Amino acid sequence: MSLKTVSARMVFDELDQGQPVVILDLRAPSEFEEWRISGPHQAKFYNVFYGDFFEDEEEAAAQLPKDQEITVVCAKGGASAAVAEILEQLGYQVRHMEGGMLAWSQLHVARPIPVISDGLKVWQINRVGKGCLSYVVAAQGEGLVVDPSRMTNLYEELAEQHGFRIRYVIDTHIHADHISGARTLANAVGASYRLTQTYPDAPLRYEPLQDKEILRLGNVQVETLSIHTPGHTPESTSLLINNRYLISGDTIFVQGVGRPDLGGQTAKWAQDLFESIYVRLAHLQNDTWVLPAHYQSMDEIKEHRLVFTTFGHLRATEKIKTNVGAYDFVRNIMQDSTPTPPNYEKIVDANMGRIDLDMETANFLEIGPNRCALVH
Repeated sequence: MSLKTVSARMVFDELDQGQPVVILDLRAPSEFEEWRISGPHQAKFYNVFYGDFFEDEEEAAAQLPKDQEITVVCAKGGASAAVAEILEQLGYQVRHMEGGMLAWSQLHVARPIPVISDGLKVWQINRVGKGCLSYVVAAQGEGLVVDPSRMTNLYEELAEQHGFRIRYVIDTHIHADHISGARTLANAVGASYRLTQTYPDAPLRYEPLQDKEILRLGNVQVETLSIHTPGHTPESTSLLINNRYLISGDTIFVQGVGRPDLGGQTAKWAQDLFESIYVRLAHLQNDTWVLPAHYQSMDEIKEHRLVFTTFGHLRATEKIKTNVGAYDFVRNIMQDSTPTPPNYEKIVDANMGRIDLDMETANFLEIGPNRCALVH
């Protein structure tokens, strides 16, 4: 009998639908505790190091249930196939997840955003294994893509499926947790790559995105207003669509704000972040949607299976504190001790065009969760 396999997408869909999923994760306990499979509904986990199965397979398997199907997961899919065969011979119901956690880290799920403007379509692309979010906006045969991952084919496929040409590709900032696909996508489809200019000495080539610049799509009143919101990084930019939907990059999240400490100028950047949130974005109405570039937990996936909030909710729950002053805001950030993103310096260098990465290196650098937020 051939070994039963399952894809990362199939596992996510089962968790999304609330089906019971039992996962045996074969990675070292430290890797497992750092980052694991997660979905809208949680799986039941067992963590047994794969090497234990080759020392004493029966002892290693003793804690596993025989009355439930077990999904075996490892780093890249090799060890899980071998252990699944061992378990199958021992009488367990098993399947192994192809590609392992590498496949999980590259899984993207596209969800439509229920917009209220005629002729406008917006999608949130959720890279569920990393908590990274990108966006596609389209109208009248033209579209723009915001913060695309390096798996650019999915954006091209979405454009082809819905019949629009990608006109702009935008990075809200120089990302530190994943390799941007913006330049690759723009070159592939003949689009303009846009980024707010802040690093003139970097070899990165782009068309500068000006503060308060308006980007229009087709003949419909689809207005994308760029708002320079420095703080997380000096070039951070938010995009306001039809005065209703704010693609906020790493400036504001559902549960917190962007971290300003990765550039070695924490106090200055924290002051900039305060000005961005409490001055530059203060005029936005309570019903304005906030669509961030990242999220920390599957608990942030709410209605419509989307990650979003509104300014009214942020203000009401004090995620954006209505009575905070700049001094207290900066002091709280200076006291935060959130771990830095792994490999972020090399990722930033790649996204600035300073180094080129082969696929294997890019895969290695991106493994693990994002850590771009300071959570309140």
